[in-house]
Amino acid sequence: MKSTLLLAIALASFAGEQLHAQNSDMLVRTTLGKYRGMASAGLALANEASALAANPAGLTYARGVTLALSADAAIHSYSLLRRNSNGTAFDLNAQKTSAYFDDAAIALAFGSRFGFGLGYFRKLTPYLDNDRRAITGSVLFHQTTSGSIHALSLASGFKLSERIRLGAALDYNSGTITSAIRGDNHGRETYKWARLENDFSGLSFQASALLHTARLRVALRAATPSKLKVQTRTAISEDRDYAVYFPAYQQLDFALPTSIGLGVAFTGNARWTWAADFETQRFQASPLQVHLYEFGGAPNWKNANVFRLGLEWLPFKNANLPLRFGYAHLPQLYASNQAGGEHNNLVRYVDTKQNRRHLLALGTSLALRELIWSFGVEYSFLKWHRELQLANSVLDDFREVQYAIFSTLEYRLH
Repeated sequence: MKSTLLLAIALASFAGEQLHAQNSDMLVRTTLGKYRGMASAGLALANEASALAANPAGLTYARGVTLALSADAAIHSYSLLRRNSNGTAFDLNAQKTSAYFDDAAIALAFGSRFGFGLGYFRKLTPYLDNDRRAITGSVLFHQTTSGSIHALSLASGFKLSERIRLGAALDYNSGTITSAIRGDNHGRETYKWARLENDFSGLSFQASALLHTARLRVALRAATPSKLKVQTRTAISEDRDYAVYFPAYQQLDFALPTSIGLGVAFTGNARWTWAADFETQRFQASPLQVHLYEFGGAPNWKNANVFRLGLEWLPFKNANLPLRFGYAHLPQLYASNQAGGEHNNLVRYVDTKQNRRHLLALGTSLALRELIWSFGVEYSFLKWHRELQLANSVLDDFREVQYAIFSTLEYRLH
């Protein structure tokens, strides 16, 4: 009887809808402070504190000491339109808010050739706030994921010549990501719960180079693949029905990807500059599950090729009030699926197109003597289509929209 119940739960969840778990952001973030208004395009522009995580070679532009703090807040909206071949349809909607402390950094010059930096950065932030539902739309259980991986970074830059600058950074990465399930089933199973915690720790390294001419800058950055130790802890209610969702491992290594970034920036005149970045993050297959139950049974560790384009414009001749615009193309590590089977028993999953997020950004900076306040807004969206071929075919159309505000304060000591 117990095994039959566990099988029924598993099949119901496979046939159900995990509203947006597969789109949890696992891309490694690039921290660029004021250049976030250009959708974070600026590997070739990063200087002083903003160079610490993005391009350590930019630390050679430091003058005196610069302190920086960054934070953001966002509203996430989700919608799912489900249509069944039996003629029924329903629309699911969800919304959540979040706020993050992004980073703190200090950059300082040492002579005319060296720059040094120390910082604390948010690197990975998977999140989830989801109702697992059956095909009928009834809520089976609630699921949440929160937490982050931060990096304590020590970096330096060296001015090799007037045109060539080099940089390197060593990061200690650590953090905890927690996922939990709490039962529902029309309020009859609220006593059931399960919790999964993944603790991460490990070192990573990156190196960079920057070519600087009067109008053109070209930057190259490379991060080596690095293994993070993952220690897993689990807890469960007295009723152990949700034990089927725990991963099979207790400890493993998660590989931060090999990452190669190329940035180009061109200054047309004293009033405008454009920048373009291309970055590839080469993820490797891993059994890691940051959620208590992954969409499709396991994450799809796909490589991510990120593209960013930004423009900085000074509209006023006598005022240092830049306007920044940007666009970013952000492939996700998860893909939507096509599923097939007989009756309500799924037999196979077939990966379809990789989900892709599109981001638009707008920002500016205000200079008040030694204090520079950079702020702006972001709008991003992601959508996918999925088909489940069961006793009744099911068509899903999903859309996720995010609005964010961000702010960075920089203070220069001379």
